[in-house]
Amino acid sequence: MAQRRGRRLYLIIFALSLLSLTAFLSLYASQKTAVYFLMLFRFWELGFGCMLALIVHRYRVQHPNHSGHGRPRLDLLIFAALIASFFAPEQWATQAKVAAVVLTCLLILLITKGGFVYQLLTHPLSLWIGLISYSLYLWHWSILSLSHWTIGVHAWSVPFQIVAMIGMASISYYFIEKLLRFADWHSSRLITILFGVLISITGALIVALLGRPLEGKLFLGDGGKDTDKAHLASSLIPDKSIRLDDVETKLKQCNVTPFLLGNKSYKLRAPVDSAFIKDCLKGVAGNIEQDKGLAKKIVLVGDSFAEKLAPHMALAARKLGYQFGMIYGYGCPYLLRSELIQGASFPECRYLDEQMLEQALLESLRPGDLVVLCLHLVSKSYVHYPTGSSQPNIDAYDAALKNIAKKVSQRGAELVVIAPNPVLSKQKMMALKPEWFNSLNRASSIAANNAQETIYFHELDDHLQTESKQWSGGVYLSLMPYICKQDRHCLLEKEARFLYSDDHHLSPYGHDLIFPALQNLSKPSR
Repeated sequence: MAQRRGRRLYLIIFALSLLSLTAFLSLYASQKTAVYFLMLFRFWELGFGCMLALIVHRYRVQHPNHSGHGRPRLDLLIFAALIASFFAPEQWATQAKVAAVVLTCLLILLITKGGFVYQLLTHPLSLWIGLISYSLYLWHWSILSLSHWTIGVHAWSVPFQIVAMIGMASISYYFIEKLLRFADWHSSRLITILFGVLISITGALIVALLGRPLEGKLFLGDGGKDTDKAHLASSLIPDKSIRLDDVETKLKQCNVTPFLLGNKSYKLRAPVDSAFIKDCLKGVAGNIEQDKGLAKKIVLVGDSFAEKLAPHMALAARKLGYQFGMIYGYGCPYLLRSELIQGASFPECRYLDEQMLEQALLESLRPGDLVVLCLHLVSKSYVHYPTGSSQPNIDAYDAALKNIAKKVSQRGAELVVIAPNPVLSKQKMMALKPEWFNSLNRASSIAANNAQETIYFHELDDHLQTESKQWSGGVYLSLMPYICKQDRHCLLEKEARFLYSDDHHLSPYGHDLIFPALQNLSKPSR
């Protein structure tokens, strides 16, 4: 009977774990926050551990003793693979997560008593870290967040931050977690659970009631209050000469990778074919009835930077007397051929046929059209950054840009490459959300050495301003005169309004500042 109950329990846990794992794999790309925090999507990790415990208990698994032979042992290989999975690139995050759980189970099952891995994991220091691990998990992120908000995370600060994490975790474990866990609350488990629920509710109510009178002194999460629309909003959009709803519709319809979006914006993968591309490129986003009579068009192509630029680009098209079409997506420098990018960090676009996009775009062009390419050219997802402080080659994009400029020119159109913008370090980004504890950490500009990508931005911008003169039928539009000073310190805020909506993208107000450049796109002297 007991054996039958054990088998039934195992099957139930197996079924629930399988469902949880399926949900995790299916929704990780689109619902990362929910998948990361909700038990439904994390149960399979606990389930694997439970099934392993049942297997060990039922079959009385014995770990082999260390034989002393020099031959590599299986547990050492598993342990090495487990450590390697922690350093997997972002695109393999899902597979690495599953691999880490499976390898951990195998390590527990096959570890050799007395071996190196066994001695390492059963060392008193390892066991102590395991005891305080939950408190350490809670405090490490708090210390990191406060650091990014204040002093930043640097080589000199890391030892102090590690000491702070371990110190706070130890205090939390011995004086809060251990005391509360082993306290004799009541003889009845149900009443003990009720105590916990009531304390949680009471604590939440106290925080909620103190939130308003202590606003600015008690941190309750940013709630969007410091990066609200008043600080980021455009003074130009919406403009009566365009219908913003049409731009939003175009953005929704012409995203080739909507399945990479999270939360409410998530959509299933669209059937991206030649007809889909041509429809987006010939489409209009402005006052539709008026646009039908316009002969020339501006086509905006790119990644998320093109998406952010779209409303201002549509307004510029309207004022210049052009139709407006666009196509964009994430995870790839769309319109540039990957094989022509020197040191590309990807073999090819995973989500779109590059050749089909190029051919469909070229076929849609007419003499006098403008192709505006807006990409985050300094992205580490596009070009490989060497280890250390060195930067990618400044001529990484030369062949790809020259290729598309020539082909666009052969159709009687012209290519305009919009420069990338500087990238904010985490510390600079957090400084946009002022709290009482970082009030002295504010800065109004971004130093040229602010981040590795910002250093590369300045080098690449200088190079492309010179290189673009050799393009046939293409120009490069630098943003430096509009958002940076002569000393290469770029603006972070101006007139108490933020130029950035996150650590990479310009805000609507930031795009206001570069709008004069967009209005000059049709001038031959640009």
